[in-house]
Amino acid sequence: MTLGLGAAVATAAAFVALPIIVSRRPRWWWYDLPPVLLLVGCGLTYSYLLVTKWLASLVMPATLFWLLLYAIGVWLLHQRRNQHAGAVFGLVAAYALLGNGWLASSCIAGLEDDYPPPPAGERYDAVLVLGGGTSVGPDGRPELSHAGDRLVTAARMFHRGEVALIAVSGTGIAGRQPGERNLAAEARTILVELNVPAKEVLELPGPRNTAEELAHFATVVRERAWTRVGLVTSGYHMRRALSHADANGLSLIPITADHKSQPIYVNQLDLLPNAGGLQNNQLCAWEHLGRLAGR
Repeated sequence: MTLGLGAAVATAAAFVALPIIVSRRPRWWWYDLPPVLLLVGCGLTYSYLLVTKWLASLVMPATLFWLLLYAIGVWLLHQRRNQHAGAVFGLVAAYALLGNGWLASSCIAGLEDDYPPPPAGERYDAVLVLGGGTSVGPDGRPELSHAGDRLVTAARMFHRGEVALIAVSGTGIAGRQPGERNLAAEARTILVELNVPAKEVLELPGPRNTAEELAHFATVVRERAWTRVGLVTSGYHMRRALSHADANGLSLIPITADHKSQPIYVNQLDLLPNAGGLQNNQLCAWEHLGRLAGR
């Protein structure tokens, strides 16, 4: 995480420090140096496609809002309203950090790296796939959501002969969507469409969050006397899920899916805050808050 944080801080500082340092100079072009330098760096890249994507990202809402804040800060400096400009540039720096792809990837990696994939060919009595891998399409049929790799991972394990039974759980929380969704039934439908026999999928409807899912599953494990059981969920979510398993006396083997972290490397697309960085930093914050709240 150190490398990502360093890169994020350096990017934020480049946009904030220079206008403030030269704020008393009469030449306006000094204020434009940070964005100009970024454009030059983008132009020097070897990939035309990367250039076009980078330029397109400038007009996306998440980045455009940040550039607007930067422009307001520069305008305030021109007006010699330095205190107001300092406050705006503080927001610019904070937004740059929160939306930085390098920092987001490092934060997610801090949650995922403790759980490498288990050895191939291992056998399990059952695996539990936590809810959240499905959504509902316009026709009312279940679809894979952003976390749908959880279900794909379980299906792959079944077809490799590694698991005898797949348990799926979850019920939608009232008020978060119209009606009450049976997440377990949605997951079962998709698994059957992925050629997993219906009799090999166990529905566990009722639980509304991770804590309730693991508490319910603990009862099932004891009733069926399973000894080797896996837990399938997103990599960033695994630490919190296992803490609830431990609280219920369960010893589960982590099987991560839906990996979000990427290797840290210089990529012009990550020089500016973007929606992906904001989303992944929000996932990190959500996981840490969930652990504190016991959910």
